[in-house]
Amino acid sequence: MKCTILHDLPGRLRVHLCCGRMTLSQADVLECYLLAVDGVQAVKVYDRTQDAVVVYGGTRWRHSPSPRRKLWSWCRSTPPGH
Repeated sequence: MKCTILHDLPGRLRVHLCCGRMTLSQADVLECYLLAVDGVQAVKVYDRTQDAVVVYGGTRWRHSPSPRRKLWSWCRSTPPGH
């Protein structure tokens, strides 16, 4: 699944998914998938606008390459369960 980062603030990341429509089940799968990423504290998925807000654990997560790679790999692929 392709996405665009709209805002990248310390502790908060907002992405827009480049998909035509998002069902409620897809939004639930996306939320569970992102919550499983180490360092993520909260996720809010907006199915009508195809946006997701990820709240993560401060600057430690921001500068760690592993969670960033996981998020970027998610942006380029389909989340599990699809």
